[in-house]
Amino acid sequence: MDFRKLIFPLAVAGMAVLGSSCSQQDPSQVVMNNILARKSVRAYQSTPVPDDMVQTLLRAGMAAPSAVNKQPWHFVVVNDTAILRQLALNGRGSAPLSTAPLAIVVCGNLQKQLDNGMEYWPQDCSAAVENILLSATSMGLGTVWMGGYPNKERADVTQKALGLPSYLMPLATIAVGYPAENPDPKDKWNEANISYNVYDSAAAASQQVATAMPESDLLGFRKIDVKKDWKENPFTFFKGDGHGLLLAVGNEEKMNAMAIGWGGLGVLWGMDRPVVTVYVRKSRYTHELMEKNTHFTISALGQQYDKALAVMGSESGRSTDKVKKTGLKVDFTKSGNPVFADANTVLECKVLYQVPYDLKNANLEDDFKNNPDISDAFVAEIVNAWVK
Repeated sequence: MDFRKLIFPLAVAGMAVLGSSCSQQDPSQVVMNNILARKSVRAYQSTPVPDDMVQTLLRAGMAAPSAVNKQPWHFVVVNDTAILRQLALNGRGSAPLSTAPLAIVVCGNLQKQLDNGMEYWPQDCSAAVENILLSATSMGLGTVWMGGYPNKERADVTQKALGLPSYLMPLATIAVGYPAENPDPKDKWNEANISYNVYDSAAAASQQVATAMPESDLLGFRKIDVKKDWKENPFTFFKGDGHGLLLAVGNEEKMNAMAIGWGGLGVLWGMDRPVVTVYVRKSRYTHELMEKNTHFTISALGQQYDKALAVMGSESGRSTDKVKKTGLKVDFTKSGNPVFADANTVLECKVLYQVPYDLKNANLEDDFKNNPDISDAFVAEIVNAWVK
């Protein structure tokens, strides 16, 4: 039986399941529904979180297991608007603190480490963080987990803002509040991430093919309908909102990819035709391949691939094997188009229209008008989309 089909739809019902009907359910089902209903919320109402709820969250955090019961945690409750705004400037991903009425900073107390010097406090405090997230979900509150340690720069900013002594290491900051948005929970069930008794890569790959291929035709991804299931903001998708984009074109014999930061999403020639528009300079090797192929793909890679994206955006595929240099893994769709297996979102696109910029009629900045290396715009239908 497919675990997702049995359990996940109940979680999507959210807190309604956990509310009026929870007394009629198996207690284990209520717990599982709460786990699956948890989601990251990044926009909040200004309504304060009541003190009794804050105490419940802290009690949940302190109920977490810890190595040798050392309980190496310290919780800093932040409801001062000025401090919250200061923490919101602490690097990428901290913006939710600009609207959240409350934050709980979970710190590791390094004075409570095990006597043998084994550093289990990150695991112990992470368990406390998850308890707080699940407790908040059960009360109808929204949360998002923002990392600190081991990112020294982020940890230092948090320590300074909160006046923490050196032995209190901020592991995570949790934004808490009543949601001003309602994102759907994500179904993260993936049998390919499971082994039994010993790791067998061949068996794992076989299992992954068996579960993923009938649904997606792309190993490790789930196929979606962009008209119904697309969750990305079209105004930030091309601006690197937590990811970077690679445009890839070609086939197994010859392919190239480049980083892109311009583009658009929408419809053209009928509401049933979702399209993407990308811009490729004529000097790029990718442009040469775009004119020889009818399809291309866009792969969205997470922040951990920033260095690889920089190589893809600055070096030419004519003289450099950029895939080999970056270590990125290339796969191919059923139609033979290259995609990056490291991506979290992939769009497969069929070119409908190609047009060069006519700079004589362009209302653009003078420095761009004077740039002879202009781009062609490629408008393409999104024929397939996958997410992990």
